[in-house]
Amino acid sequence: MKHQLPLSAAIWAVSYMAALYLTKADILSGFPALGFALLPIASFAYFIYAWIRNASTLDEVQIRVQLEAVVVAFSLMIMLMMTLGVVGLSVELNMENWGHRHLVPYFFLTYAIGLFIAHRRYSIHHE
Repeated sequence: MKHQLPLSAAIWAVSYMAALYLTKADILSGFPALGFALLPIASFAYFIYAWIRNASTLDEVQIRVQLEAVVVAFSLMIMLMMTLGVVGLSVELNMENWGHRHLVPYFFLTYAIGLFIAHRRYSIHHE
């Protein structure tokens, strides 16, 4: 079961990068391009399924750490998107730097921040 999580993450990462490359490079057009653009949806759904399945094998403290990390990541991403939305009304943001596809890495960053915070909090209480 644990090997499914890294495998599903790798499949999603490869499909996402392939979709970005193929759609940005204009190699495909029309329905084939749309198909490749939507491919990461299925692989991400598989990743979420594997992540949830893996969470069922964790102990109570590890589940709390994961839950807190996801809550922190979600909250920080909402904050970032709100800020970009309001700032975008004031100044024109360069979509080559601040477009939707550029926000994906920030999800991983905010999740890592959440894990750091949660690990610190629970390691203090459970040493």
